[in-house]
Amino acid sequence: MPTQSISHATDRLLHRAATIFPALTNFMSSITATIWFHDEASYLRFREICVDGNRLPASYAAWLSITNEKVASLLRKNGTIRKIKADPDDFLLWCKSNAVAPNKVGRARYANARALSPAHFVN
Repeated sequence: MPTQSISHATDRLLHRAATIFPALTNFMSSITATIWFHDEASYLRFREICVDGNRLPASYAAWLSITNEKVASLLRKNGTIRKIKADPDDFLLWCKSNAVAPNKVGRARYANARALSPAHFVN
């Protein structure tokens, strides 16, 4: 598949997507993993513990709305989404064990690692 240049608008969109739900930015993959917050408390705890938490939407409702739109968009493009249970304590332990900072890269790697086990899937 030939490499094509990405317009400035698309680049900004991908950057925003990577900040909010980093694992959703791999559009070429047949399966995409994203961490999924089950409630406001776990989402706000993630915002606290992530070094870039201030770049995430301020509220759980805003995060849920944005993420649901992106998931629906990927599903329309025949993608497969694996929603991964977001456990703040497990995330911090995983980051420490894998020498990864608790940031967007860490969230993406955590989601992708947890996507290997159905025990971590959200139904």
